[in-house]
Amino acid sequence: LAVLAANIGQFIYQTGCMNIFQKITPQYKSCIKSCPSDRDGHIVMIQTKIKVINKLGLHARAATKLASLAGRYSCAIRTGEKPPLVDAKSIMSLMLLAANQGTDLIFEFDGPEQEQAHTAMRALFDDYFGEGE
Repeated sequence: LAVLAANIGQFIYQTGCMNIFQKITPQYKSCIKSCPSDRDGHIVMIQTKIKVINKLGLHARAATKLASLAGRYSCAIRTGEKPPLVDAKSIMSLMLLAANQGTDLIFEFDGPEQEQAHTAMRALFDDYFGEGE
């Protein structure tokens, strides 16, 4: 699995292409043609960037909300500005990222419920962690 993740990461960083778990269609083939997929044509892992848009960045309360949300899903969720990524279910690991407003965080979702986790995580960031700004 680590080799698979490394291969996806290498493809993404070399091409600037970000992958979201989806059925491979002609429209996406140029982006994901080198990415490993399962027998059904699904990309094995979701990897995407999410920008920290709230005013205070990923401070203690936001990190707690993020870790709490991540803990609801059975998939592995990792994040960071660059590899190696940290466990998004760990408040301390998230705090050590010291991600300010405007920081682009890479997220990897791998395992059962990865689509739901990705959707929920993006919604949390889009809602400014419930802080309004």
